[in-house]
Amino acid sequence: RLRTALESTAQDVGDTATQLVDLEGRRRAMEDSLRQFQAETGITREMRAQRERDVRAVRPTERTREPGIPSLIEDVFRQVGRVAGGPGLEDAFLPANRGGLAPPLPGRQRTIEEILEAGESPLGVAQAQGPGAVEIPQFDPGRGLLETIAKGVAAGDEAAFQANAAINRFLGTDPAVEPRREDVGVEPIAEIFESGARISRPVVDVGTDVAAAPFRVVESADVPVVSPLAGGTADVIQSQIVEDIATEVINPAALLAVAPFAVVGTQGLRGAPLAAQITANLLGTGLEPALARGTLRGLTLLGREGPAALTRISKAVQETPIFQRALTGIREAPEAGARPLRGGEPVNPHIAKGDPGPPPPRKPPVKGATPDDPEFENILDVALKGEKPPETLIRRHQGAIDTAKRIAANEVRDNNQELVQIGLGRKFRGSVVAKTEGAFDELNSLLHNPSKVASGERIVPDELRPVYDRLRAQTDWEQAARVDFDPDMALVEDYFFRGWQPPEGMFIGEARGALGRNPSFKLPRVNATYDEMVEAGFKPLFDNPAEQARYSRVMGIKYREQMTLIDRIKAAELALPVTGGPVPDGWRVPRVGPAFEGKPYADGTRVAFTRRWAVPDSLANRLENVYGVTPKLGKGEIFGKTVDFNKAVDAVTFTPKRLKLVGSLFQHIDFLSRSHIGAWTGFVDAIRRGEPALAVSRLAKWPQSAVDIVHATFSPNFRARLAKLAVDDTPLWEGRQISNRMISEAGLSLRDETIFPELDAVIRQVEREPRVVRLGKAPLRALGDLERQWRQGLFEGVYPAAILSDIKNNIGPIIIKQHPEATDVQLAGMIAKAANEVYSTIPASMSVIQNKQARWFLTRFLFSLGENEGLLRSFTGAIRGENAAFFRTRLVGTYLGLMALATTIHFATTGKPLPLNRFSPVSKDKFGPLPVGFNTDFASPDIPIKGRGGVNIQLDLVMQQDTIFRVLNPQSFLSSRVSVPVGAARNQIRG
Repeated sequence: RLRTALESTAQDVGDTATQLVDLEGRRRAMEDSLRQFQAETGITREMRAQRERDVRAVRPTERTREPGIPSLIEDVFRQVGRVAGGPGLEDAFLPANRGGLAPPLPGRQRTIEEILEAGESPLGVAQAQGPGAVEIPQFDPGRGLLETIAKGVAAGDEAAFQANAAINRFLGTDPAVEPRREDVGVEPIAEIFESGARISRPVVDVGTDVAAAPFRVVESADVPVVSPLAGGTADVIQSQIVEDIATEVINPAALLAVAPFAVVGTQGLRGAPLAAQITANLLGTGLEPALARGTLRGLTLLGREGPAALTRISKAVQETPIFQRALTGIREAPEAGARPLRGGEPVNPHIAKGDPGPPPPRKPPVKGATPDDPEFENILDVALKGEKPPETLIRRHQGAIDTAKRIAANEVRDNNQELVQIGLGRKFRGSVVAKTEGAFDELNSLLHNPSKVASGERIVPDELRPVYDRLRAQTDWEQAARVDFDPDMALVEDYFFRGWQPPEGMFIGEARGALGRNPSFKLPRVNATYDEMVEAGFKPLFDNPAEQARYSRVMGIKYREQMTLIDRIKAAELALPVTGGPVPDGWRVPRVGPAFEGKPYADGTRVAFTRRWAVPDSLANRLENVYGVTPKLGKGEIFGKTVDFNKAVDAVTFTPKRLKLVGSLFQHIDFLSRSHIGAWTGFVDAIRRGEPALAVSRLAKWPQSAVDIVHATFSPNFRARLAKLAVDDTPLWEGRQISNRMISEAGLSLRDETIFPELDAVIRQVEREPRVVRLGKAPLRALGDLERQWRQGLFEGVYPAAILSDIKNNIGPIIIKQHPEATDVQLAGMIAKAANEVYSTIPASMSVIQNKQARWFLTRFLFSLGENEGLLRSFTGAIRGENAAFFRTRLVGTYLGLMALATTIHFATTGKPLPLNRFSPVSKDKFGPLPVGFNTDFASPDIPIKGRGGVNIQLDLVMQQDTIFRVLNPQSFLSSRVSVPVGAARNQIRG
């Protein structure tokens, strides 16, 4: 025991020595950083003489210590520090330094409180200024400071000097220390804010070791440091603000740029009076005192860096009226954007070379910022409870792309209708093809030569003018977006997407992922004109210019969203550069294309690759699931013919599935049932909240929803209205700015991709039909048309009709009331995820099946992977998750809705109540591995149709809501969920 005690003591001593060495190392590091900070620069050297005169004007005063217990306790703490830490660490154990030790004070220096008290000006605090006092006539730098700082200014720009001079005049800087005109030019933005930093330096220079080291150097490294002002004589808030001004964390010049009222009345003030006046101005607006320091810091960051700084500013500060007003001013400034502040060359020099003009303004949003604005780039502001950052990034990424595709589909539908009306095209398989040979040639030629149209060399016929203007406007918007995103696109004249059908076999190579790969609009552009290419025998990808424009726009949006995703992944520190060494455990390079795997380029005589990036395994799985390469089964020769096994498997799997859905009402009835359950869920929620009138109204709305679902099956016009409703930005509920578009951008899916995962490819094949529809094969075409119309009625009609009505009437209102603390963006994400699970439309980015190979197999083995996953997660979601309360409510609503309907039908048929054995979803079972299983009689009323033996037939109302109970017998569950060819093969094997 003695040996153990001695070893323990030795270990404690060793730990203490290690901590002391660490403290000494931190102290030396602070001193090194302090020496670097104090090193003179070109800016500080010019004003050093003036600062020294101001410092000498401050007379040192001796600190008096009151005798008694407090001083005794302080001496005890200091003695402990002296014994444990040695010289220079006497203050290590003082209560004021719990969060970290401030650098030791040399004997020649004093506390910041003494310096500030000695430097106080006799001027009192003026009356607090609110936002109404913004007008400052003398603050007029000519070009506008907001414009100057928001876009960055080139070296030597006269606007930098003008803005700097205006700040100096307003803040009362001594003209003798103002920079000269020839000194402004190396870093204009830094020079502008030097005016604000210069204000407090003469007062706190002696205390630099105390102020600058812990707050300018250590704070940037996120090392906790307790202020030397703790327990000082000055007011706590004012003292903190004084520190920040002294260390330039708060800069009066930056405040003047974005919130001029904050510095009104501060002319000539320094130190504590300056902080007191700024604080009074802010508190005079009704700002909570606790937010004063953070708001001033946030405004300084906003003034220095523009909207790009929003990711570093807390949500509480961003929501203050003062900050919102400043942010609005920045965004409304001329040419202002979210570009970082920097000097030197312009951020986008290509804009000056070939800017085609800004894109036409969108419809003014009815809410403030959109989810794509910079303030939402902070993952924590948009993430849902329990959602990991990779999940949030991919969910919102796919939501943005899906929303853009829906908008583009609406545009092409309107354009196609215009082509039919003017007699150029005819409807064919959901698209439009040329009515006669070459009907689109003239329009295509005009669209590719806008400069000749503008000069009068080419004349647009009156009948083509509406569709020409519409397509050119959409192309100009897309081109302007590409120019702003990619410099090279600015140099392309007469732009209209010119994707050509390449000769077969020209591009053959190993398949890779699509993320970060240059889309075809970025590939080298042929110098020949459009007319010359057509004469040479080339064909555009789409003869229909509307489809060509849609394809181009979706491709551009995907590319920009992909690159934005990559930037956000790196900014969130979810990507590590791979330079050839070992990759950390739990990280890997995702196989999703050049964005992460690197791009090859010529480096002298060898081929090199750009930097590769590794991400956490969970994020890599999601990236590969969305953008990765599907498993390749290869090719083989069967009966003398080469067969692509991937295509063969898909043909065997999806062709019977498509035929099975033709004329089938199963999906339609299933969605009517889910919509009916949604109404009962709203009923239960309203009853629970003591609102019976609201409960009745939610049930009363369901018949109209049912009519819309049936109507959407057969009406193309109604389906078109639903498509536009899905991206409408009108708020759905009073008091919230949540719209269908916001929910779509948050990740809402409107179809089950696992039933037809390649549906988009099928549509593209249809759209690439020949210019003139060939006659013949009428029976096969008729069958194909019937299948297509029924499929469109289901996926473009029934799905969105049921989902959008349930969101508006039930899902949205319930989740909003269950989470009143959540923001609109977070609520939109919760609503989207809940609807995806309720209606089994979970996209690949949100699925729990993230292994691409497993997902490929299950999609073909099961009839619908999405249906099973959605129904199972609807049940397990009631146990835990961001929507657990909603799913618990839905379970109760499901039971009550089914039993109420079953009882009504059974009583109407037999005149008797529903038997008790049909009220339980489980019963004793001898067929499965468990003693209980699903009760097949559950919620099954008799209907007035006789079966064998003259017995009434029972109607299954449960539909697929029995999924969770069917799992009790895994073999039976699996056999009822397999795809058509798998089921057929199983039956053949069993005989």
